[in-house]
Amino acid sequence: MSLEDYNAIQKTLHLLSSPRKAGRLMKSIRHIEAGGVAWRAILG
Repeated sequence: MSLEDYNAIQKTLHLLSSPRKAGRLMKSIRHIEAGGVAWRAILG
């Protein structure tokens, strides 16, 4: 397992560690899936 994959799993576990955090994550996912996000390039 790569370090990147491990870190992603750890972040997911953190976001699901409490009902409040999990609810906010699920709400954000539904918002994205409903097309409520405009993706833009970051200029540096």
